[in-house]
Amino acid sequence: MRTSLVIVALLIVAACTGAPARIVVGTSDSVVVNNRRAVQLAARVLDARGHALPDTGVRFEWLSGTLATVSPEGVVMCNRAGDAVVRASLGAVFTDVHLLCRPIRTLRALSELRFVAGDSTQPILLEALGLDGTPVSQIAGVATIQDDRVATLTGLRVTPRAPGKTYVTVHVGDRGVGTGVMVYARAATLAPPRPEQPGVAVPVTLQSGETRRWRLPRGRYIVGLLPDSTGVHFTVLGAGCVRLPWDRRMMCEADDGMTVIAYAPWSPGAAPEATGAITLETLVGGDTRHASATPTSNPGPPR
Repeated sequence: MRTSLVIVALLIVAACTGAPARIVVGTSDSVVVNNRRAVQLAARVLDARGHALPDTGVRFEWLSGTLATVSPEGVVMCNRAGDAVVRASLGAVFTDVHLLCRPIRTLRALSELRFVAGDSTQPILLEALGLDGTPVSQIAGVATIQDDRVATLTGLRVTPRAPGKTYVTVHVGDRGVGTGVMVYARAATLAPPRPEQPGVAVPVTLQSGETRRWRLPRGRYIVGLLPDSTGVHFTVLGAGCVRLPWDRRMMCEADDGMTVIAYAPWSPGAAPEATGAITLETLVGGDTRHASATPTSNPGPPR
């Protein structure tokens, strides 16, 4: 009885699939190759109804363009930038594939991703350089994220979910790079984060010439602005600070406490509101037990 069922199942599968009708390579029969080493082109064989068939027997050949080499099995070597046309065939069925050779030698993440919980998605900002050192805009990458409870990935875009820290790794061609993802807890006032919080962000809206101040206790902190802040500036008084080179943050050590000031520079004419968010992280070893962080609206220009 069991053997009969297996035979019937095989007959049903055979009846639902037909002869090869189409070969699909890449997206819309176009493939971006960023590898410097040999890479295998992946082909999908479909019947007239769109059912997947085995891809055994698909052969490749170079038709035109500046491609260096392509083997009959579809192994491509792009040792310089250029475009080519490659044909993938299986019997009488064939597809001409536009191959965009864009080999890269350098891949860099331009910044960490910093959000407030509930923010909208952001792209992973990358810089890719070709073999001659010029920027490459056409890249095809795969990203992975360590902790999808903090943020999720859709292609090369990140969406925050909950306060926390995680890490994204991106592979483009045979190059890889990683960058941090920070999701701050939204707060009404600037005070040292609680132990379970990686950091806090306080939204601010300021008029021309307006300032806000927060007093923080002794400790070691990272103070900054979220990347989408517009027109908001900040300074820190009473601490030794070093500006981080890669974004709008400062690392500060305050032996007797410190004051964080957010301000909008005064403008003689009509000026739009300055909007943004001040962020605060506590470094290990900071004393944050006695916070006094009540902001004062418009106490005067920073001194």
